[in-house]
Amino acid sequence: MKTALLLFTILFTFLNTFAQEDSSYEFKKNDIIVSGTFNYSNKNSKSFTNGEEKHSSKINSFTIVPEIGYFLSNNLLIGVRAGYITSTSKNKNSNTYNYKERSYKTSIIGRYYFTSKKRISFFVESEVGYQNTTFKSGSNDANILNSNNNKQENYSATLTSGINIFITNSLALTARIGKIGYTKSKFRNKHSINENSYKNESGEFITSLNMDNFYFGILYRI
Repeated sequence: MKTALLLFTILFTFLNTFAQEDSSYEFKKNDIIVSGTFNYSNKNSKSFTNGEEKHSSKINSFTIVPEIGYFLSNNLLIGVRAGYITSTSKNKNSNTYNYKERSYKTSIIGRYYFTSKKRISFFVESEVGYQNTTFKSGSNDANILNSNNNKQENYSATLTSGINIFITNSLALTARIGKIGYTKSKFRNKHSINENSYKNESGEFITSLNMDNFYFGILYRI
C-alpha cells in the first residue's frame, strides 16, 4: 500500500511539474514540425513432437510513417502523413505456406492542441486518408502450388485523441490512441488454380479504444 501510494505521488508530481505553463515549450503560429512512427518486429517459433520438429513459423513486420505539419495558429496544425507497411510470414509443417502483405498510405491531417503552452499538451486529430494494400499468399499442398493475389483500397475519415510531451524545447514524445470514423474498402481477389476472381466493396463505422490503435513516435519542432 505504501509503495503504491509513493508511486502515485511521484507520478502526480511528475505530471503536475510537466503540466505547468512555460512559453519556451509553446507552439506558435508558423512553427513547422516533423514527426513519425517506426516499428520492426521479428518472431520465430518451432514446435516438436517426440523430439521431432513438426511445425515452424517466421514472421517479420516493418512500419514507417513520417509526417510534416505547419501551425496556422498557436493551437491549430495542418499536415500530411505518408507511410509504408510490410509484413511477411512463412509457416511450415507437412506443407509450406507463405504470406506477404505490403501497404502504402497517404493522408491529410488536422490537429488541435488544447494546452499548447504546456510541456504536456493534449490534442484531437482528424485524418482523411487513402491506403493501398496488396496481399500475396501461396502454399504447396500435395505438390500443387496454390496462390492468391489480393488487392484492397481503403478510403477513410477518422478522429483520434493524443498527447504530446516535450523533452527539450524542440524534441517531444507523441502518442495517439483510439479511433472513431468511417472506412470504405474495395477488395479484389484472384486465385491461381481455378482462375476465379471477385470484387467486393464495403463500408463500416469504426469505434475503437484498444491497443491496436495506439501509435507512439517522436516529434521535432524546426
